[in-house]
Amino acid sequence: MLDKYGAKATFNLISDMNILKNADAAQKAHVKEVYKNHKIGNHVKGHPQFKDDPNATSSTFVSSVDEYIKLINDGRSELEEIAGYGVRGIAWPNGKPPK
Repeated sequence: MLDKYGAKATFNLISDMNILKNADAAQKAHVKEVYKNHKIGNHVKGHPQFKDDPNATSSTFVSSVDEYIKLINDGRSELEEIAGYGVRGIAWPNGKPPK
């Protein structure tokens, strides 16, 4: 629909979830084609949460900011490989950056 009407959007993807998880070259090419008229933003690999977060529901838990930063960078790199350009946007998992 967006392409049909010329609308642009940013899609915040989690690099290791949904159709990207264990994607082969053909699947990655398909993702690149689907989003070619839009931007891909990073929603952080694994959608992490801190272990001590009382509202934690994620399957990926981290114990330190350094671990969180690694997942941000890994997610960005993996999405850049698929997109073919520098992914600069980020949507924080759970609506807020880590403390």
